[in-house]
Formats: sequence, structure tokens, C-alpha cells
Amino acid sequence: GGIASALAVLSSHVDGSMGQGPGSPTMRRLEWGVGDSVNNDDGDNEQDIPHEELEDAVDELFIPNDLFLPENEHKEGSAKAREDFQKMVDKLCKVASDTKSPAAKSKRSTICYALNSKRSEAELKSQIQLVGLSQVFRAILSGCDNEIGGIANAKMCMMLSQTFYRVEKEKEGNDNKQNDTSGDNSPPKETRSNRVYVKTQLIGHPLWEEEEFWDQTLNQCVAESLTNSGVMQSFERSNDRRSITLLNKKNTKSEW
Repeated sequence: GGIASALAVLSSHVDGSMGQGPGSPTMRRLEWGVGDSVNNDDGDNEQDIPHEELEDAVDELFIPNDLFLPENEHKEGSAKAREDFQKMVDKLCKVASDTKSPAAKSKRSTICYALNSKRSEAELKSQIQLVGLSQVFRAILSGCDNEIGGIANAKMCMMLSQTFYRVEKEKEGNDNKQNDTSGDNSPPKETRSNRVYVKTQLIGHPLWEEEEFWDQTLNQCVAESLTNSGVMQSFERSNDRRSITLLNKKNTKSEW
């Protein structure tokens, strides 16, 4: 529909203005993201998290873990791994959706840029990771406002939501494989039709219903396009020349 078309158009503006710059993934475990050392009763602790730890937390979202797979749900350590992962997601969501603390917008941008650096790791290996990442995206959108910084973060989310995906196994394809007597036991080829993107979890977000958001976003996209193309600079130079010409004419007339 109209929103889907708008997302496609606006996403093309993000690449030029935000850049890609993939970062180096880290395997460091966050003290506040796992274990029992986290004090969940203190609602202000999340706002004291350094930017570096937010980047590390985003890295953790993309690390494959076999314990997240459905067939390993009842294996030893699986429940703990899933609990720790959700704790980390909840912490990121609380920071991303914050609108009150002075550093909220800056930390939201840090999370967005960290996500942008993971574009080379677009495929998520488990449903748990897809759901967790979608929760972070929704939290970012909830924290965005209609100011320049908020719109830029929302635009980045639009683009990235069409980047990260999980491949969903097709039941029909598996059934056909079982009935196949040709002797070909190779796994079914991946196609885009069985990719589930983060975007599917964001379509109904309340931010898309705000007309002011779309007005401000359109204005920003147009302004960025004109600036990047050099049109505005040419227009300003033309206006300067026109002003000088008019001023010279006025001075000439006044002398007579």
C-alpha cells in the first residue's frame, strides 16, 4: 500500500546520508545483559549504559546460537541462553524507547548506527533473534520524535527493516521432498519468497499514522536530495548574483 511504497522510496535516501561502514563484530558478553547481577528494580540503570556497551549489545543480537533453534529447546542451557538474550533485548528496548533522559536521542542513534554496521550479517539464524531484533526496532520507532534526529533514526529503521531477515522453512517443500523418489537429497534452494523480514513486525506501528511525521520526513528527504545534488548551491549562487544585479541597478538609479 501507500506506506510500503513510502518505505521503499525513503529507504533510498538513507544509504547516502547514513553510510554503511560495517564494524568489527565483538563476542564480549555484557555484564548487564546476562546473569543475575542485573538489578531490574532500578529503572534508571539502563540510562547509565555507555555507548560502547550498547554497540556490544547489538553485536550480541546477531551471534548465532544453536540453543535458540526449536529442536534444541529442551537441551541443557537453552532456557538460560534464551532468558539472557531476552534480558539483553529488554534493556536495549528500554534505552531505545526512552524520551525523557538528556542522552536518550544520542543513545538511540548509537543503537541505529550499530545496527547499520551489521548489514553484512543480514540473515538471522533463529526466530528468537528475529523477534528480539523486531522488538528493538519497534522501541526505536516509539522513541523517535518529529525532530531532525528522530526522523533520521526512523528512516534508518525503515531501510534496515528491509535488510534483516530469517529464512522460513516451507512445509510444502518438505512434504514434497519426502515424496520425492528421484534420489535427490539436496536441501531446497533458498528464495526470497520464504524470507521473513523485520519489516513485517513494524507495519502496524503507531508512528506511521502520524501525518506530521510524514510531512517532516518528506521535507527532510527533499532538502537532503537538493543539497546532495548541488541544486541548492546553484540556486543560492544564482540568487546572490541576482541580488547584486538589482542592488547595482538601484544604486545607479539613485545616482541620477
